[in-house]
Amino acid sequence: MRPFRAIAIGITLGTLWLSPGLAWAGQPEAILRVLVPDSWGVAQPLMSDDRQAVTPRRLWFYDTVQSFKKRSPNIRLQFEAAAAEQVASAFLSKSVTGDPPDIVVLPNGAQFRLARAGHLAALDQFGSDWQDFNEHLLRDNMTVDGKIYLIPGHIVPHVLLYNKDLYAKAGVKEPPKTWDELIAVAKRLTRDTNRVWGFGLPAGPAHPPFVVQNLSELVWQLGGQLADKGRGLIDTPEMRKAIQLYADLVNVHKVMPESATSWDRQYMANFRGEKLAMTVRGAEEYAASLPALGAKVGMAALPVFKTGDRSYTWVDLFGFAMSKRAADTKPGPAWALLKQLGSEETFALAAEYQKALSPRRSMGQSPIYRSSPEFAFQARYAAEAGRTDPQIEEWDAWAGILSRTVQAAVMRSGKLDDLVKAAQHDYESHLKR
Repeated sequence: MRPFRAIAIGITLGTLWLSPGLAWAGQPEAILRVLVPDSWGVAQPLMSDDRQAVTPRRLWFYDTVQSFKKRSPNIRLQFEAAAAEQVASAFLSKSVTGDPPDIVVLPNGAQFRLARAGHLAALDQFGSDWQDFNEHLLRDNMTVDGKIYLIPGHIVPHVLLYNKDLYAKAGVKEPPKTWDELIAVAKRLTRDTNRVWGFGLPAGPAHPPFVVQNLSELVWQLGGQLADKGRGLIDTPEMRKAIQLYADLVNVHKVMPESATSWDRQYMANFRGEKLAMTVRGAEEYAASLPALGAKVGMAALPVFKTGDRSYTWVDLFGFAMSKRAADTKPGPAWALLKQLGSEETFALAAEYQKALSPRRSMGQSPIYRSSPEFAFQARYAAEAGRTDPQIEEWDAWAGILSRTVQAAVMRSGKLDDLVKAAQHDYESHLKR
């Protein structure tokens, strides 16, 4: 484990609310330790008040802290930085030795095991407008065993990305709204003479999250679930239909290349190089595609299976949590900081500097998102349709097995029923090890 660095930063925080109507101003001095990913690169600039040293996409965090600085003189922050992939384990190690940070930035998934091990504080006791958060994130990610432990940070949804120029050449006037429409459009867009494929998704184990995220959306669209009480699901009717769609896109409809079974991150280069007319990826890829495609690139909601069905999209998620010790020893200051990190003010800053979106439904109409129709669409879509991974034990094993199953189905390595049953068995066997 890379050692994490403790950087004491004496700052004046913003007006912090212990609960509605009760300010922290005038209370005894408190110190809060905050554990953040070192990749954010904000600790040293905060210490030296050097805003220019902050990576632009992290200015939302820097400015949130500076907003605090103008108000209460009674709370100081100390930042501890750990490698992004080790933040949860660093927090756990410190908790086990009785010296946990007060606030921690967690990747989705870590909240389940840390809460059940007794290292996180339940946040319900503080009261808040919890129902303003995206209902699926509130139920599946913020809540552990009936209590709320995580305040989500900003989110980024998956969208359908498409090439407007290729649409026009094929006589396609608007993006498809159902999978049947997508397949019909993709057939018109597929041109083997110059190797332009109508549609494409990674369909193999080169990078399992890319496959699992898209499969998750298909399963949700079909009304299915990804897990049952932490046990990952593979052998379900909805998952079978989702995997069958992958295979049919290649082998029946012939709108996606078989090489998709070996694609990794480079498949977005195929989209930007106009070898792929449509794909599904995080909305951040819209901006990343503009230098290559300019006005040619468009985005839309993901297709559903039947007209009128509710659309769901996978969102990237992280969040903020409070240690159990902080709740026992300094609940007011700790909750005040957490509440600010989950506030509309913070999400507006994230939108300004990172084009990030809020999980709060009330922000869908915020002026910050009106800079473009595309940004306004993303904001509404993320808050209304966003979902992400629920608790899944041994997620890495589940994702790897699932992505290999998709590859096998596309490659026709066996009957789908047999492949899915074998995959579920492999996962269950892994859980017993």
